[in-house]
Amino acid sequence: MEEKTKLFGYKNSVTVKSLALMIILSTAILLGMELISFYYMSVYEKSTMENYRNSLEMYCSYWDNKLDIINNSLLTVTSSSSSDSSYSNVCNSRDELVFQTAKKLLVNRMSDIAWNHENEVLVFVYVPDREVFLKSTNHLVSYDKRLEMDQDIKKYASGIRSYNSTKWDYFKSGTEDFFIQVYRIDGGYIGALVKCQTILDGVVQDNGMVSGIGLTDDEGKITYSLRGEAGGEEKKDTAVLLIPMTHIDGQLKVEAQRQNLFGDKTTFTFLLLITVSLGLLLLAWNVRYQVKAVLGPLNKLRSVMEKFSRGNLDVRLEEKNTNSEIDVLNHTFNEMAEQIVDLKIDVYEAELAREKTESNYMRVQIQPHFYTNILNLIYGLAQLKDFASIQKLSMTTGAYFRYLLGEKGTFVLLREEIQCVKNYIQIQQIRYKDEMEFELNAEEGMERQMVLPMILQTFAENSVKHNIGLVPLLRIRIDISSGNDRIYITVRDNGAGFEPDMLERINKNENISNKGEHIGITNVKERLRIFYGDTASVEINSRPGETLVKVVLPEILTQEERNEYHIGG
Repeated sequence: MEEKTKLFGYKNSVTVKSLALMIILSTAILLGMELISFYYMSVYEKSTMENYRNSLEMYCSYWDNKLDIINNSLLTVTSSSSSDSSYSNVCNSRDELVFQTAKKLLVNRMSDIAWNHENEVLVFVYVPDREVFLKSTNHLVSYDKRLEMDQDIKKYASGIRSYNSTKWDYFKSGTEDFFIQVYRIDGGYIGALVKCQTILDGVVQDNGMVSGIGLTDDEGKITYSLRGEAGGEEKKDTAVLLIPMTHIDGQLKVEAQRQNLFGDKTTFTFLLLITVSLGLLLLAWNVRYQVKAVLGPLNKLRSVMEKFSRGNLDVRLEEKNTNSEIDVLNHTFNEMAEQIVDLKIDVYEAELAREKTESNYMRVQIQPHFYTNILNLIYGLAQLKDFASIQKLSMTTGAYFRYLLGEKGTFVLLREEIQCVKNYIQIQQIRYKDEMEFELNAEEGMERQMVLPMILQTFAENSVKHNIGLVPLLRIRIDISSGNDRIYITVRDNGAGFEPDMLERINKNENISNKGEHIGITNVKERLRIFYGDTASVEINSRPGETLVKVVLPEILTQEERNEYHIGG
C-alpha cells in the first residue's frame, strides 16, 4: 500500500513521464529492431546471392580468358608470319624430309600448348587430303577410348559448316562430353578439346552448396549436367543462376541450396522470437526496478543539487560503494562539488599567472639601460656638435617612448607596431651608423590589422642586442604578409645565431627567464598563448650566419575590411 502511495505521488513528475516514454520507446525500438532484422536478412540474402553470382562470373571469365588464349595459340601455330612453318609444311610440303620434320615439330608445339594449360586441353591437327592426324598427349580419356575419340574428331571436323569462329561447340565422344574448337586453315584443321567436367569441377567444390550444375544451349536446354538435373523451374529451396560465357554458345546454369547459401532461416526466426519475448520480460522487470531503485534516489539528488545551487557548497550525497549507476552518480556529484571548490582556487591562481605575465611585459617595456645608452649617445653627439643627429634622435626617441610608455589596449594597429620598430631601428642606426642595415616589407592593406603590442619590436631588438658588433654588417629584414585568415611575420638576420641549447629550450616553451636572456621572446610566446591559444605560433630556426623567426597570428580584419580601409584611406 505504501509503495502504491509513493508511486501515485510520482505520477505527475517528469521522471515518471520519462519512464513511461522509455517504455514506449523501448517497445517501439524492439519492434523496429525486429523489422530491421528481417529487412537486413533480406538484404543479406540479396548481397550473398550477388556475391555468389560475382564469384561464378569471375570463374566463367577465367575460363573465357583461358579459351581465348587457346584460340590465339592455335592461330599462332598456323600463322604464316610465324618463324615456325611446321603447320604449313605438314599441309603442303612435298618434300618427305621436310614433311616428317614438320610433323615432329608440330606435335611438340601442340604438346607445349597442352602443357601450358596443365594438360587440361587436347590439341590436334587433321589434314584429310594427306591422311594426317596429329595430336598432343591425350590426358582427357583412357587409352581404350582414344581411337574412338580420334575418329569422332575427324568426323566432326569434316562435317562442320561454319569455321574459324571464336565460339567453342559442345562435342560428345562415347560417354565423354567436351567443348571443341576447330579452325580450317590452309587445307587442314587445327583445334582443341576441353572436357566439360573440367570446366564445371571448380564450381562444385563447395561442400554441398550446389545441388545441380550444367551447361545450356542458346535455347536454355541442358546440354551437359555434372550434378543433379540442373533443369526445370526454380524451386523454393533452391536458387538458380544463369551465367553467360563468351566463348561457349549457351550459359552456365547453377542450382544452389538456399539453406546452405544463406544459412538456416528457421533457427534465425526462432531466435528472433525468443529475443523479442525476453526483451519484453526484461522491460517489465526494468520498469519495476526503476520505480523502486531510481525514482527515489533521483529525487534526492535533485534536492541536493538545488541546495548546492543556492550556495550551500558543503552539501554532499551519501556514497554506498555499490558500483551502481546511482552510486556512481552520487560519487560524480560529490567530485563535481569538490572540483567546483578547487576551480575557484585555480581561477585565482590563473589570475595571478596572468598578472605575472603582464608584469613581465611591463618589465620588457621598461629598460633602464636602453634609456642610459640614449642619453650617452646624445651626450656624445653634443660633444661632436652633430645637432642634426641630435634633433633626429630626439624626435625618433620621443615617438618611440610615446608608443612604448603610452596607454595601450590589448591589441594595437599593426602600423603602430611597424612605426615603433622603425623608430627603434633608426635609434640604433644613429648609434651604430654603418654597422647595420634594415628592410621592412608589409603586404598592402595590412596596416589596419590588430596585433598584440611589442611583437615586432621584441624580435627586432633581439636581433640587434645579441648580434651587433659580432658581424661586420648586421642585416635585419622583416616581411609581413597574409593568407588563409592568418598573418605571417618573418624576422631574418645574419647574426651569430642562438646557442643550440637555448634555441631548443625556447622552441620547447621551457622557462628561461631565470637566465635573464631572451626574456622578451619568452614573454611574447606566453602572451600569444594566453590571447590566441593554439591559433598562433612562433618558430625559430637558427644557425651561425642566419636566424629566421616565423610568427603566425590569426587575422582580426577580413580581406574585404582591409580592402575598404585601403580604398578609403
